[in-house]
Order: sequence, then C-alpha cells, then structure tokens
Amino acid sequence: MRNTTPSRKRAILPPAVQRRLDAIQHFLPHLTLPQQRTLALWCFGIQRARSHSLTLVSLLLAPLCKCHANAMRKRLKTWYAQTRRTKRPLKVQSCFAALLRWMTTDWSAPTLLLALDATTIRNRWMILTVSVLYKKRAIPVAWRVLAWDKQAWNPIGKQLLSALAPAFPPGVRVLVLADRGLYSPELFEYIRQLGAHPAMRVNGDGGVLVEGSTEWQVLQELVPCPDTHWSGRCRVFKTNSLDCTVLALWAVGMQEAWIVLTDLPPWEASAVWYRYRSWIEQGFRDLKRLGWSYHRTLVRDAARLERVWLALAVATLWVLWYGTDEASSERVWGALWSRKRCVVSVFRRGWLLVWLEILACVDGLCRGWFPDPLEPVEDGGGRV
Repeated sequence: MRNTTPSRKRAILPPAVQRRLDAIQHFLPHLTLPQQRTLALWCFGIQRARSHSLTLVSLLLAPLCKCHANAMRKRLKTWYAQTRRTKRPLKVQSCFAALLRWMTTDWSAPTLLLALDATTIRNRWMILTVSVLYKKRAIPVAWRVLAWDKQAWNPIGKQLLSALAPAFPPGVRVLVLADRGLYSPELFEYIRQLGAHPAMRVNGDGGVLVEGSTEWQVLQELVPCPDTHWSGRCRVFKTNSLDCTVLALWAVGMQEAWIVLTDLPPWEASAVWYRYRSWIEQGFRDLKRLGWSYHRTLVRDAARLERVWLALAVATLWVLWYGTDEASSERVWGALWSRKRCVVSVFRRGWLLVWLEILACVDGLCRGWFPDPLEPVEDGGGRV
C-alpha cells in the first residue's frame, strides 16, 4: 500500500539566520545539516540577545522561527547537551582547523599571529585557547575546558596547535605568542616542528649565555634599565637549556622588561610583537562582560561548555567580519568612520551592524574578508 503521509518540510529560516547558515555550510561542511542549522540559530541568537543565555536566546528566536519558546529551547539545548544516545555527536575538535581556514580566507598579510592563553570561568573552569589576533581583538579557533585545579598545560597546548597546523595558510609566517606561565622548552620545540615560530615570554631571573661569551649572566641584565633593548642568539637556562634568539625590551613606561624567546634570527624578529598579545585580553572581554556574558554561564559540564564556546566563536567571528567591512561602515556610520582612526571598536561596530541587519536597515553586506589583519607598530627599525 502506498504511503500517503506527507513529508515533513524543514522550517524556513529568517534571512539573517540563512546567511549564517550558508557560511557555516561552506566553511564547516563536515557538520550534519541539523548541527549546521542549530549552530546558525545559536550564532544569530547570541548576537541578538548579546548573551549566551539559553532562556533569553530561545525567547528571542522563537517568534522569528514561528515556534514555541519551549520547542526552541529544547532544540538549542539538545545541540550542546548531547548524551551517549546521540547518533552523530558534535565533535568540537573537528571544527578547529575549519575555523582557522574560515578566518584566513584571502589572508593578505605576511604574518599570522596566534596567541596561546587561558581564561577562568567562575573559579571553576580554566579554558585554554588559541586565538587569532586581529584588529586589537582575538577570535578563538581552538580551545579546551579544564578543571580549575588541572595544570597540565603543555600536552593540551600541543593538541590544540596540532589540530590547527593543517590549516596554517601557505606562504604566511605563523607566530605563536605565549605568556610566562605557559613557557616550556618542549612546547617551544613542538611549535617549531609544526612549521610555526614561537614567541614566548619568560621570567628575567633565568640564566643566559650570549653567543661568543663564556660567562653566564641573568636575562634581566641584558636590559638593566628603562629605554633599553637587546637581541641576539643565546643559550638560556642552565637546566633544560635552549638555543634560541632572545629579544629583550624595557621601554619607557613599562614596569618591567619583556624577555621573549623565538627561533627567528635577530634581524627578522622584534620584541614589539609581544605587544599584540594584549589583544587577547580584549578578546576575552568580548566573550565575557563586553559581549556574550560567558562569565555568567551555569553550564557545569566541560564538554557542553566546549560546544557552547563553538557558538560563541562563530558569533564573534561574524561580528568582526561585519565590523571590518569598510563599505558597510562608511554607508552606516558616515562621519563616525575614519580611515585613520576608529571612533568605535571593531567589535562594537560589527555588533551594531548586526542589529541594523535585524532591523532590515542593511542588506547585502560585502562578502570580502579581512584585507589587512595586522596594523603596523613602530619598533624603531620599521619591522612588524
């Protein structure tokens, strides 16, 4: 007997959600269609609510999708609160390389800066992230949620960087910046093996043997006072020694010197690069208080937190895409937009453009990607 039951039609998504779905399907094709559609809903809902609150996002999305708020809430929660019965679970790690490829589409700068750093959530979770530094902001492309008391950073940092390595753009110099708490000679060498270049800050109380010298000295002695800098090939630390380039800088106004280790030759490196690492603090603020209020999360499972972080990463990437589109910015902001100085931050400008999109004031935003990721910083030698 012929089955006359009508086939179930998929709900038509709002145009703004559909645009996000199109991009997700292009850059994250390995996800299933339900995973892609729900991720697009999460991305748009987070941007509209300016929060990752499940209840608030559900209430705002339900009228647009013409469904009940409870049904939307169940759908969004099922996406990240997966169980053993889930047939095709969402593997966040499989998205890391795809996110980096999405970020570096049409990347024109000769250098790509990645920052390895950690942030805390409610004194319970520690999230180790690798972020792309861009326009004084940071976009997470790989992460791992850990218990507060777990301190095994090196193996996890290696795993995150290893997942990103296949997506390193060819012909682009990749620098991995890390703060003093994450330095280890094993991680330094591992970054080199991946084809990237480490730029890791260390404490100034370690020993250093300058190339051509026979006497050990303290790293801090390379720049003994403000307004001094030094660079050269050295062997650092008597225990677990490492042959590398030392970049030392103590600029006027700094409380202490920066001692940065890298594998690049001295004439190709600059300690000023480490200044870009501060952008990741702005990135964390975008994810927390200035943006999606992630510091208020009530999720208590590490795997679920990592899936929610994926939605936050895509939402942040999309906002910065809008915020860096000059054509839309000039059309909307007019006198507020200046090519020499941004009156409004890239993140805030992008978020407001999203709201204008919601109000149907802006349509057909330019599809161009990040044209010039690094803003030049003078270091006295003209290098960046």
